[in-house]
Amino acid sequence: MANEFLYEDHGRPRPDAMVDMKFITKDCLLSNKWIYKLISQGRFPKPIKLGRMSRWRAADYYAWRDSHSVSAE
Repeated sequence: MANEFLYEDHGRPRPDAMVDMKFITKDCLLSNKWIYKLISQGRFPKPIKLGRMSRWRAADYYAWRDSHSVSAE
């Protein structure tokens, strides 16, 4: 049985999944302080607040990450 969290075509969460800061910092290798600085500068998607928790739509996070990826040419 496939993990319902993962989008099978790419090995990443489904676009409609919610990801947390731990996932983001592990995936992009930036600290949570740096991510929040980018948010305050309008350079990173704002989180969706669920009570005291912050979550991001995986599609929003990956759109940001893919627009900042460096290609090795």
